Amino acid sequence: MNEHKDKAGELTRDEARGIAQQARQAFEEWRRTSFPPSGRAHEKGRSGAAAPAGGVRRDHDGEMGKTRKEALAEIEKCAFNCDHTTENAERYLARELVDLGGPKLS
Repeated sequence: MNEHKDKAGELTRDEARGIAQQARQAFEEWRRTSFPPSGRAHEKGRSGAAAPAGGVRRDHDGEMGKTRKEALAEIEKCAFNCDHTTENAERYLARELVDLGGPKLS
């Protein structure tokens, strides 16, 4: 999908529909992915956020209009959230029965 990023205003209706269909297909595949592979994706995001003080962090403060100190704190917060999500996602996403107070069906 990123190949269309620079010409978003120039997409035809069919191109936009094609992109939407690709996104939907990716979503359908991802939502059926078991936790370990999707957890590894979160870990990749965390490792990118926690990169050394160059590259990612320098881009972050320049693009976000933050001081370097604010940018570093923001990145650490993102890294923490990636860790937390990875550690708890399976529990958060587990199915649970909810009593809605309606009649019981056998």
